[in-house]
Amino acid sequence: MNNKTKKSKGLVLTFYIIAGIFAAIAVFALVYSIRYLSSYATSYGMGISDLGLEAVQYVLSATCSYIGFAAVIFGVGKIISKLTACCECDIQEPQLCELPLDDTAPVSEELKDEEVSEPLSEEY
Repeated sequence: MNNKTKKSKGLVLTFYIIAGIFAAIAVFALVYSIRYLSSYATSYGMGISDLGLEAVQYVLSATCSYIGFAAVIFGVGKIISKLTACCECDIQEPQLCELPLDDTAPVSEELKDEEVSEPLSEEY
């Protein structure tokens, strides 16, 4: 395992940990907002169901941003992990990464037999 792979695995782990922290904050915000709504409703002699959509709006506004941040950060970590795995595969098979040294590009067998209608100019 080379140094680049170790760094990227550490970076991915950092993203996963930060996503976990945001998820834990979201759970805390959810529990806290439900407890707050419960005490608010009982202080006025109502139930949480009597608050209706205001209760749902309060809970969602308290938790959705943290859930969204956690999902985005987890997704970034997952993307970096997939890209690292792709690059590790290419490093183990370097012939896939190298370009030919001459100016020709690999051409499929079907295209080799076709004639070029107009020659390319020598000026680039």
